[in-house]
Amino acid sequence: MQSPQLLLSNTSSFFFGGIKAAFQNARKYGFDGLEIIPYRWTSPGEILSLEKRYGIKVAGIHLPPWWNKNLWQAVREPSSLFEKTLAPVWHLFLGSARNSAGLAIARVLAERKPYVLMHSNVTVEAANEFSALTKAFDIVVENITYYPQYAPPLWDPGLARQKYQANGVRCGLVFDPGHFSRAVAKLPGTNPVETYKQARPEIIHISYNSATVHGLPNSEEQKELQAMLKIHQPRYIVLETNPFVSIKKGKEMLDGLLKSI
Repeated sequence: MQSPQLLLSNTSSFFFGGIKAAFQNARKYGFDGLEIIPYRWTSPGEILSLEKRYGIKVAGIHLPPWWNKNLWQAVREPSSLFEKTLAPVWHLFLGSARNSAGLAIARVLAERKPYVLMHSNVTVEAANEFSALTKAFDIVVENITYYPQYAPPLWDPGLARQKYQANGVRCGLVFDPGHFSRAVAKLPGTNPVETYKQARPEIIHISYNSATVHGLPNSEEQKELQAMLKIHQPRYIVLETNPFVSIKKGKEMLDGLLKSI
Protein backbone atom coordinates (compact mmCIF):
# COMPACT_ATOMS: atom_id res chain seq x y z
CA MET A 1 0.00 0.00 0.00
CA GLN A 2 1.38 3.39 -1.01
CA SER A 3 1.93 5.75 1.90
CA PRO A 4 -0.07 9.00 1.86
CA GLN A 5 1.64 12.09 0.52
CA LEU A 6 2.06 14.88 3.05
CA LEU A 7 0.93 18.33 1.97
CA LEU A 8 1.30 21.71 3.65
CA SER A 9 -1.50 24.27 3.54
CA ASN A 10 -0.75 27.97 3.25
CA THR A 11 -3.02 28.53 6.27
CA SER A 12 0.30 27.95 8.06
CA SER A 13 1.62 31.23 6.67
CA PHE A 14 -1.62 33.00 5.77
CA PHE A 15 -0.81 36.29 7.51
CA PHE A 16 2.98 35.91 7.61
CA GLY A 17 4.63 35.45 4.24
CA GLY A 18 1.62 34.19 2.32
CA ILE A 19 1.82 31.57 -0.39
CA LYS A 20 5.50 32.19 -1.08
CA ALA A 21 6.32 31.26 2.52
CA ALA A 22 4.26 28.09 2.16
CA PHE A 23 6.44 27.01 -0.78
CA GLN A 24 9.58 27.82 1.22
CA ASN A 25 8.36 25.89 4.26
CA ALA A 26 7.19 22.90 2.22
CA ARG A 27 10.68 22.55 0.77
CA LYS A 28 12.42 23.27 4.09
CA TYR A 29 10.49 20.63 6.05
CA GLY A 30 10.23 17.99 3.34
CA PHE A 31 6.56 18.03 2.37
CA ASP A 32 5.49 16.30 -0.85
CA GLY A 33 3.50 19.30 -2.08
CA LEU A 34 1.02 22.02 -1.22
CA GLU A 35 -2.68 22.60 -0.78
CA ILE A 36 -3.28 26.30 -1.38
CA ILE A 37 -6.22 28.55 -0.65
CA PRO A 38 -5.43 31.46 -3.01
CA TYR A 39 -5.93 35.10 -2.16
CA ARG A 40 -8.06 37.24 -4.46
CA TRP A 41 -4.92 38.57 -6.12
CA THR A 42 -3.05 35.25 -6.57
CA SER A 43 -2.42 34.58 -10.27
CA PRO A 44 -1.69 31.32 -12.12
CA GLY A 45 1.59 32.85 -13.29
CA GLU A 46 2.69 33.47 -9.71
CA ILE A 47 1.99 29.83 -8.78
CA LEU A 48 3.86 28.48 -11.81
CA SER A 49 6.83 30.71 -10.98
CA LEU A 50 6.90 29.59 -7.33
CA GLU A 51 6.63 25.92 -8.30
CA LYS A 52 9.62 26.28 -10.60
CA ARG A 53 11.65 28.25 -8.08
CA TYR A 54 11.13 25.94 -5.10
CA GLY A 55 10.60 22.57 -6.79
CA ILE A 56 7.29 22.07 -4.98
CA LYS A 57 4.04 21.30 -6.79
CA VAL A 58 0.50 22.37 -5.92
CA ALA A 59 -1.49 19.16 -5.44
CA GLY A 60 -4.74 20.78 -4.31
CA ILE A 61 -6.64 24.05 -4.32
CA HIS A 62 -9.03 25.00 -1.50
CA LEU A 63 -11.86 27.30 -2.59
CA PRO A 64 -13.32 29.99 -0.28
CA PRO A 65 -16.03 28.89 2.21
CA TRP A 66 -18.99 30.36 0.31
CA TRP A 67 -20.03 30.22 -3.33
CA ASN A 68 -21.34 33.71 -4.05
CA LYS A 69 -22.52 35.21 -0.77
CA ASN A 70 -21.97 38.79 0.27
CA LEU A 71 -20.36 39.50 3.62
CA TRP A 72 -23.66 39.94 5.48
CA GLN A 73 -24.93 36.59 4.22
CA ALA A 74 -21.64 34.92 5.16
CA VAL A 75 -21.71 36.31 8.71
CA ARG A 76 -25.28 35.05 9.19
CA GLU A 77 -24.32 31.43 8.47
CA PRO A 78 -24.33 29.08 11.50
CA SER A 79 -20.88 29.42 13.04
CA SER A 80 -19.02 30.24 16.23
CA LEU A 81 -18.43 33.81 17.38
CA PHE A 82 -14.76 33.39 16.46
CA GLU A 83 -15.67 32.33 12.92
CA LYS A 84 -18.09 35.24 12.56
CA THR A 85 -15.36 37.62 13.69
CA LEU A 86 -13.02 36.28 11.01
CA ALA A 87 -15.61 36.21 8.23
CA PRO A 88 -14.84 39.81 7.08
CA VAL A 89 -11.14 38.90 6.86
CA TRP A 90 -11.79 35.78 4.76
CA HIS A 91 -14.22 37.70 2.57
CA LEU A 92 -11.67 40.47 1.99
CA PHE A 93 -8.69 38.18 1.35
CA LEU A 94 -10.39 35.31 -0.49
CA GLY A 95 -13.54 36.58 -2.17
CA SER A 96 -16.14 34.04 -3.29
CA ALA A 97 -15.60 30.52 -4.62
CA ARG A 98 -17.52 31.27 -7.80
CA ASN A 99 -14.98 33.90 -8.84
CA SER A 100 -11.99 32.43 -7.02
CA ALA A 101 -8.49 32.69 -8.39
CA GLY A 102 -8.33 29.02 -7.46
CA LEU A 103 -10.47 28.02 -10.43
CA ALA A 104 -8.21 29.92 -12.83
CA ILE A 105 -5.17 28.23 -11.28
CA ALA A 106 -6.83 24.80 -11.55
CA ARG A 107 -7.46 25.40 -15.26
CA VAL A 108 -3.80 26.27 -15.87
CA LEU A 109 -2.71 23.15 -13.94
CA ALA A 110 -5.39 20.98 -15.59
CA GLU A 111 -2.93 18.53 -17.13
CA ARG A 112 -1.78 17.63 -13.59
CA LYS A 113 -5.38 17.39 -12.32
CA PRO A 114 -4.99 19.02 -8.89
CA TYR A 115 -7.95 18.46 -6.62
CA VAL A 116 -10.31 21.38 -6.07
CA LEU A 117 -11.72 21.42 -2.55
CA MET A 118 -15.18 22.73 -1.69
CA HIS A 119 -16.86 22.80 1.70
CA SER A 120 -20.04 20.72 1.65
CA ASN A 121 -22.34 23.70 2.21
CA VAL A 122 -20.70 25.49 -0.72
CA THR A 123 -21.72 22.63 -3.02
CA VAL A 124 -25.33 23.20 -1.95
CA GLU A 125 -25.08 26.93 -2.53
CA ALA A 126 -23.57 26.32 -5.98
CA ALA A 127 -26.61 24.17 -6.87
CA ASN A 128 -26.58 23.19 -10.55
CA GLU A 129 -23.16 24.75 -11.04
CA PHE A 130 -21.69 22.08 -8.75
CA SER A 131 -22.50 19.37 -11.29
CA ALA A 132 -20.61 21.28 -13.98
CA LEU A 133 -17.63 21.67 -11.65
CA THR A 134 -17.44 17.91 -11.04
CA LYS A 135 -17.13 17.41 -14.79
CA ALA A 136 -14.48 20.09 -15.24
CA PHE A 137 -12.29 19.46 -12.15
CA ASP A 138 -11.23 16.78 -9.69
CA ILE A 139 -13.63 17.96 -6.98
CA VAL A 140 -13.31 16.87 -3.35
CA VAL A 141 -15.85 17.83 -0.68
CA GLU A 142 -14.97 18.60 2.93
CA ASN A 143 -17.31 18.11 5.89
CA ILE A 144 -18.26 21.29 7.73
CA THR A 145 -18.80 21.82 11.45
CA TYR A 146 -21.99 20.36 12.91
CA TYR A 147 -24.90 22.72 13.55
CA PRO A 148 -28.54 21.53 13.85
CA GLN A 149 -29.54 23.66 10.85
CA TYR A 150 -27.35 21.61 8.51
CA ALA A 151 -28.45 18.35 6.88
CA PRO A 152 -26.40 15.40 8.21
CA PRO A 153 -24.50 14.69 4.94
CA LEU A 154 -22.98 18.18 5.19
CA TRP A 155 -21.17 17.40 8.46
CA ASP A 156 -21.03 13.57 8.33
CA PRO A 157 -18.68 12.39 5.53
CA GLY A 158 -19.91 8.81 5.90
CA LEU A 159 -23.42 9.91 4.96
CA ALA A 160 -21.97 12.18 2.27
CA ARG A 161 -20.28 9.17 0.65
CA GLN A 162 -23.60 7.31 0.57
CA LYS A 163 -25.43 10.33 -0.85
CA TYR A 164 -22.96 11.00 -3.64
CA GLN A 165 -22.76 7.33 -4.63
CA ALA A 166 -26.57 7.03 -4.70
CA ASN A 167 -26.88 10.14 -6.87
CA GLY A 168 -24.00 9.23 -9.18
CA VAL A 169 -22.02 12.35 -8.23
CA ARG A 170 -18.34 12.15 -9.19
CA CYS A 171 -16.32 13.62 -6.35
CA GLY A 172 -13.95 12.65 -3.57
CA LEU A 173 -14.13 13.39 0.14
CA VAL A 174 -12.04 15.28 2.66
CA PHE A 175 -12.36 14.33 6.32
CA ASP A 176 -11.67 17.16 8.75
CA PRO A 177 -11.64 15.70 12.30
CA GLY A 178 -11.58 19.18 13.79
CA HIS A 179 -14.84 20.05 12.08
CA PHE A 180 -16.31 16.69 13.07
CA SER A 181 -15.40 17.14 16.74
CA ARG A 182 -18.44 19.33 17.39
CA ALA A 183 -20.75 16.52 16.26
CA VAL A 184 -18.91 14.17 18.64
CA ALA A 185 -19.40 16.66 21.49
CA LYS A 186 -23.05 17.44 20.75
CA LEU A 187 -24.39 14.08 19.55
CA PRO A 188 -23.86 11.15 21.96
CA GLY A 189 -22.77 7.98 20.22
CA THR A 190 -21.10 9.75 17.30
CA ASN A 191 -17.90 7.86 16.54
CA PRO A 192 -15.24 9.58 14.40
CA VAL A 193 -13.33 6.35 13.66
CA GLU A 194 -16.47 4.57 12.47
CA THR A 195 -17.47 7.62 10.41
CA TYR A 196 -14.02 7.68 8.85
CA LYS A 197 -14.33 3.97 8.03
CA GLN A 198 -17.59 4.65 6.19
CA ALA A 199 -16.27 7.72 4.39
CA ARG A 200 -12.87 6.29 3.31
CA PRO A 201 -11.77 9.80 2.30
CA GLU A 202 -9.18 10.71 -0.28
CA ILE A 203 -7.79 13.42 2.01
CA ILE A 204 -7.47 14.13 5.75
CA HIS A 205 -7.00 17.63 7.11
CA ILE A 206 -4.86 17.92 10.21
CA SER A 207 -6.60 20.85 11.83
CA TYR A 208 -7.79 20.23 15.38
CA ASN A 209 -9.54 22.57 17.82
CA SER A 210 -8.97 20.92 21.21
CA ALA A 211 -6.12 23.19 22.34
CA THR A 212 -6.40 26.04 19.83
CA VAL A 213 -8.13 26.77 16.53
CA HIS A 214 -6.50 24.94 13.59
CA GLY A 215 -3.96 23.27 15.84
CA LEU A 216 -2.27 19.89 16.16
CA PRO A 217 -4.04 16.88 17.68
CA ASN A 218 -3.51 16.12 21.36
CA SER A 219 -2.32 12.67 22.49
CA GLU A 220 -5.81 11.14 22.50
CA GLU A 221 -6.61 12.60 19.09
CA GLN A 222 -3.32 11.22 17.75
CA LYS A 223 -4.33 7.73 18.90
CA GLU A 224 -7.68 8.21 17.18
CA LEU A 225 -5.95 9.38 14.00
CA GLN A 226 -3.64 6.36 14.15
CA ALA A 227 -6.67 4.06 14.37
CA MET A 228 -8.20 5.76 11.33
CA LEU A 229 -5.04 5.37 9.26
CA LYS A 230 -4.85 1.68 10.11
CA ILE A 231 -8.32 1.27 8.60
CA HIS A 232 -7.74 3.33 5.47
CA GLN A 233 -4.84 5.40 4.20
CA PRO A 234 -5.91 8.43 2.13
CA ARG A 235 -4.04 9.77 -0.85
CA TYR A 236 -3.08 12.97 0.97
CA ILE A 237 -2.70 14.16 4.55
CA VAL A 238 -2.72 17.96 4.76
CA LEU A 239 -1.22 19.95 7.61
CA GLU A 240 -3.76 22.79 7.77
CA THR A 241 -2.71 24.62 10.90
CA ASN A 242 -2.69 28.26 11.93
CA PRO A 243 0.46 30.42 11.52
CA PHE A 244 1.41 30.09 15.21
CA VAL A 245 1.70 26.28 15.13
CA SER A 246 5.17 24.83 14.53
CA ILE A 247 5.32 23.36 11.02
CA LYS A 248 8.40 21.36 12.03
CA LYS A 249 6.55 19.82 14.98
CA GLY A 250 3.56 19.02 12.79
CA LYS A 251 5.71 17.34 10.13
CA GLU A 252 7.60 15.30 12.71
CA MET A 253 4.33 14.19 14.29
CA LEU A 254 2.95 13.05 10.92
CA ASP A 255 6.17 11.23 9.98
CA GLY A 256 6.11 9.40 13.30
CA LEU A 257 2.45 8.55 12.95
CA LEU A 258 2.93 7.03 9.51
CA LYS A 259 5.92 4.98 10.67
CA SER A 260 3.82 3.54 13.51
CA ILE A 261 1.12 2.01 11.30
